[in-house]
Amino acid sequence: MALHLVREKIDLIIFNNTGKEREETLRFVQTVSQKWGIEIIWLEYFNDLNGGGHSYRVVDFETASRNGEPFRNLIERKQMFLPNTKVRYCTEFLKIRPTRAYLKDLGILDYTRFLGIRYDEPERYHRLKSEAEMPLYSAKVTKKDVREFWAKQSFDLGLKDYQGNCDLCFLKGRRKKMTILSENPKIAEWWALQEFEAQGTFDKEFSVLDLLERSKRPFQKAVDATDLGILELDLFHCFCGD
Repeated sequence: MALHLVREKIDLIIFNNTGKEREETLRFVQTVSQKWGIEIIWLEYFNDLNGGGHSYRVVDFETASRNGEPFRNLIERKQMFLPNTKVRYCTEFLKIRPTRAYLKDLGILDYTRFLGIRYDEPERYHRLKSEAEMPLYSAKVTKKDVREFWAKQSFDLGLKDYQGNCDLCFLKGRRKKMTILSENPKIAEWWALQEFEAQGTFDKEFSVLDLLERSKRPFQKAVDATDLGILELDLFHCFCGD
């Protein structure tokens, strides 16, 4: 919705694919481009492990990584040290740095960023207001307004509130992750493999396999506000802009 508000006055739209975005997210970005008639540049983190520096590659909907390759590439570069809630390097290296490198290669060194922070997120706004413009906040758009906006569109993201874009992001609450795993246990495979090979965990208390086992037992599952017919409940939070 933020993009919809400012698309007439921006020159470049970039989507950063980590390789762990849900397929619904990839389809949504492609549909936004097609339905709204705008070009979206797809970037992925890429690093030559044989000596090259952190960089990027340009992909598209068809060639975008879908098995965590950019994320894995970064973990290997970090000598198998896994990101976590305290050291959240994935956003910096998988999104921010590839974007900066791409803009630098275009000769763009001075630019304005836009963030989709809403009017009902004042804490996030005041923490980040010096870093970017926030069209939703300026227009006093709330989560209810966002839901109503998408209810009028011919397409939508198609995800539950608790699912989010990165399929098992370690920033999600444990109940959300367990709900996701109860719905699709295969999502655990990539994350569990990284933990096994790194001999570490993304969550300091529970490994992905621990959460997978817990998801097989009775527990109070996360719910989707749209399924309940409630507009006022929280949209899922994406912390990657923080």
